[in-house]
Amino acid sequence: MILYTKARPVRIRIRSNNEEHSSFDSLMHNFSVDDLLDSAKDGRLSNWLQQQGKNKMAAQVDALKDKLSSSPLSEEAYVQFISAFFENLDAQTLRTRTDLYDWWSKTKYSDAPECKKLQTIVELERIKATRTQDDSKMRDDYKYAKEFYQQHPTARTKQEWTALLSTHDKTMADDADHNWLMYQVSGERKYLDKAAKLGHKEAIARQDRFVGIEKANFKLQLSKLKDFTSTERAYIHSICANGDMEVQLKKELVCICDTWKIHENGSTRSSFSNLSQNTLLKPESAVVQGLISEKFLNKKDASYYQSVADQYVPAQMLLEAMNKSTSYTLKATNAKGRTEELLWNKKLEPNKLIAFLLKHLFDTYTYEIR
Repeated sequence: MILYTKARPVRIRIRSNNEEHSSFDSLMHNFSVDDLLDSAKDGRLSNWLQQQGKNKMAAQVDALKDKLSSSPLSEEAYVQFISAFFENLDAQTLRTRTDLYDWWSKTKYSDAPECKKLQTIVELERIKATRTQDDSKMRDDYKYAKEFYQQHPTARTKQEWTALLSTHDKTMADDADHNWLMYQVSGERKYLDKAAKLGHKEAIARQDRFVGIEKANFKLQLSKLKDFTSTERAYIHSICANGDMEVQLKKELVCICDTWKIHENGSTRSSFSNLSQNTLLKPESAVVQGLISEKFLNKKDASYYQSVADQYVPAQMLLEAMNKSTSYTLKATNAKGRTEELLWNKKLEPNKLIAFLLKHLFDTYTYEIR
């Protein structure tokens, strides 16, 4: 009698979540779609399921091969693939990732890495949906938008808050609190000026950068500026400054003078490190950087003017002038209503503009296109 050895079937091992699995239960606790896709498409996964006695599941996985071959994987294919591994589950009842997660998270396999990954995706989708609803409501309801901003100021970026809240600019145009809020959100000077004009106390205080500075000594010396020559710059050095704020203002004025002198004396390298640290004279300093770049470094860079254009009329004017040949009349009006004008065009020496800006440091500006 001849005995024949019966060959044992090769046991297929499926790898998921960095582990090999020989049981269905082990696989489900370590389920990862990314790890199983290749074996699903080449048939190994369905063969493995048959060895586990899961013939119906194997057939469902085989039927999804075409859908699983698409890249990226569609939501429908993703949901149907995972649903195939749960017996007595009608995949037609689960149409979205959210439906799938809500069901899967209640099973004994909720510890699977794919379930945790799905949880993150669903939570982000829900946040996005809620965010869209909130944005829509904020555009329709100013009170809601204002309260939402005050309670959750970091929930949106500065640009997003500005876009949302500015939709109420027309209806709230004469509301001082709205314009103050818009200034706090956007930093745009127009809102500050409007709020101050409407009587907002904090806006009025903020509008004057030089509160606490005795302006008489500064005005006396700055009024002598015409061409920003070395002789005229000496007037700035001779200003008598008392108190921290006055000392700071003089320091920043001297910084502007010294930076101009460095380049006037032939330096071909930008020396803006000190100038960029100016705080009281931040808008003037940005304009001076732009003018120095154009005159001495042969470099036209709108970013100098763009950085302060919302707050500072001369920067708005120069930003427009960079690509135009139009002439501009820059008007400086003091507290008593006296106005002095400067005609700006590309032939005007930048030093004359700097002299004009510093001479009228404490005045307000407007400009007209000629």
